[in-house]
Amino acid sequence: GLSLYNDLRAGNRLDHVMINNIRAEGFATGIAFGGKNNGSGFSHVRVTNCVLEGNINSGLMSYGPVFNPGSPTYANQDVDLSHVVAAQNHGDPHNTVRNTGNGIVLGSVRDGTVAWSTADNNGGESTAVRGPAGIWTYDSNDVVIEHSLSFENRTGNRVDGNGFGLDQNTSDSVLQYNLSYDNDGTGFLVYSGLNNMAQKDNIIRYNISSRDVRDGNVVYGGISAVGAVANADVYQNTVVMASGAAPSPPALRLGAKVRGILVRNNIFTTDYGPIVAATYALRPAMAKLQGNDYFSAIGPWSIAWGPISYDSLPAWRTISSEEIVAGRASGLSVDPRMVGPVLNLREKRASQAGGTNGFVLRPGSPLLGAGLDLASLGNSPGSVDYAGKAESVQHPDVGAQ
Repeated sequence: GLSLYNDLRAGNRLDHVMINNIRAEGFATGIAFGGKNNGSGFSHVRVTNCVLEGNINSGLMSYGPVFNPGSPTYANQDVDLSHVVAAQNHGDPHNTVRNTGNGIVLGSVRDGTVAWSTADNNGGESTAVRGPAGIWTYDSNDVVIEHSLSFENRTGNRVDGNGFGLDQNTSDSVLQYNLSYDNDGTGFLVYSGLNNMAQKDNIIRYNISSRDVRDGNVVYGGISAVGAVANADVYQNTVVMASGAAPSPPALRLGAKVRGILVRNNIFTTDYGPIVAATYALRPAMAKLQGNDYFSAIGPWSIAWGPISYDSLPAWRTISSEEIVAGRASGLSVDPRMVGPVLNLREKRASQAGGTNGFVLRPGSPLLGAGLDLASLGNSPGSVDYAGKAESVQHPDVGAQ
């Protein structure tokens, strides 16, 4: 639809791009920008109030040359997307190699933001061995995706179909204040298939995932940290899973190669089945879980920790040394008592997502003020929760809001 391409020599970005009030429908890609050589793409890019619908490959994408983890450079810099809608970009069923059917994809970006944007009903005809997803980034540094909505994204072959993602070679980036629901794949993904130490220092906080992993791919959970991922903080999120796919997906999925994953003050709920699933019996240095709530609304729940499944928080804590802070037991297994709806959501645009009536803790909830003091543990808590309510630093509520 609209393509901006830079083939200048390395280090020659083109400055000042403003794209506003564009509707792109029926193309291969709605809007695309990027560069051929290292550091040669575009800077000070602003994309606002655009609707990118019914395209094949992506609604919006940026890109750059092959990433070099030993000397990282980024084609594009200072990229700001807001109020972008990417919908019904279904993918190319004839392309079995490269991912297609994405909503919004930032590739090769340093210092980027996606805010108040929506991705829905993308990817249903993708048949490649990777992708697609609603809103995600790869080969990037210092990207913030916030206050956005991703729902009912699909995949044609049970691969991905995710809501949000920080994909390979992404560092110092944040997913925050986002709502994901009814996607085929995971709600929030941190992933790398490359063991090059370039996927590191990312944060997932104050997000809500509702009834994700609809296609039953048990590789995923509502939140998933999979592959060679280092030093990711996952805190103050709310994940509500529901069966309907068999077997039921976990609220949190952890892969065998993760290192330095900190999981704190989250609500993990399901109707029955595994709440947390780790491919390997992870040591606390690989993944440390503290101050979370684990709850099943209907049947018995479990924690699958490598080859062993535990049916109670104390049993898992004793064997794994998880849910312990300064030698004392942490974590809860109680009904969070959230205001509904927490399933069957109807929000259709990001401007509505922050105003959802569900997921707020009712008066008397045991999770009110029950969270850990994250700042004292080395995390960087936000000043407000998902709903915009001021958070106590020392005694925050558990969950996103």
